[in-house]
Amino acid sequence: MFPLLISVLSALLVVCLIILFQQFLLREQLFIAKRLKDYTGKLNDKVEAKTGISWKSLFAFIGNTFAPKKYLSNISKELLQAGLVMKGEEYFTATLCLISGLFGVGLVLTQDIFTALLFGALGVISPKLFLNNLKAKRLKQLNYQIGDALMTIANSLRAGFGFMQAMDLVSKEMPDPIAAEFKRVLREIQLGAPMDYALLAMAARVQSEDLDLVVTAVLIQRQVGGNLAEVLENISETIRERIRIAGEIKTLTAQGKMSGLVIGLLPLFLSIFIFLISRDYILTLFTTRIGLILLVSGVISQVIGFVMINKIVNIEI
Repeated sequence: MFPLLISVLSALLVVCLIILFQQFLLREQLFIAKRLKDYTGKLNDKVEAKTGISWKSLFAFIGNTFAPKKYLSNISKELLQAGLVMKGEEYFTATLCLISGLFGVGLVLTQDIFTALLFGALGVISPKLFLNNLKAKRLKQLNYQIGDALMTIANSLRAGFGFMQAMDLVSKEMPDPIAAEFKRVLREIQLGAPMDYALLAMAARVQSEDLDLVVTAVLIQRQVGGNLAEVLENISETIRERIRIAGEIKTLTAQGKMSGLVIGLLPLFLSIFIFLISRDYILTLFTTRIGLILLVSGVISQVIGFVMINKIVNIEI
């Protein structure tokens, strides 16, 4: 039974890697196809044939069949925030393939079911960590670009441009991700969406406090009037100052964060290491009463220490 299971899981891993490599090569075409589907509701047959995305129907079917709708909706939003051209159903199915493949690899390498489960757990954790990392990087990059974008809009308004023309200038002159977000806003407006709705949709999509401030200021100005260029310039200066202060705080608290990270992860990695080299020794914690008491006490102490360090080093601006 084990050889058959290993063969199936290995085949799933190979298929997953091939599909992911294909998507990487066709990422630009897939991005265009997704935009067309968002606005037209369907893909043209020629576009689908050129982009080679017929395999995506299988991923979507598996995801829609086994994954909860709420999970798919939430993960789709996260994928959009990370800038990945992938649906929630495809992400779910790819994660299943990765878990199965890693489980099979662990089973082949160690011939042990418990160690193989640890390999499979990496397939659960690693995609989420990768997605969160992409989201954080994209959001950080966008926040750094907001100040320059606001100055560009303010200068354009002073030069006599309209607000939509100023946003178009930002979408053409500035790099992604800020340019991509403004391009989407302009495209939604051109397709008939009200400007207020398009701006609010951008704020909800990006989940940036600085961008929320900008959108709120623009919406208020559209209702009560005023000098929008001056308002945006003041917001730009405020955002730049916040970024400067945040950088100083990050430098001052870097040592505390690193200490908390090392202290928090050391017991986990040490437990895994002992489990791999001396399983009977570490299982004493899980099979005896005193071991369970010590284990629960250690976990509670770790959580308390993590919360305290997090409270100390995380300073809100």
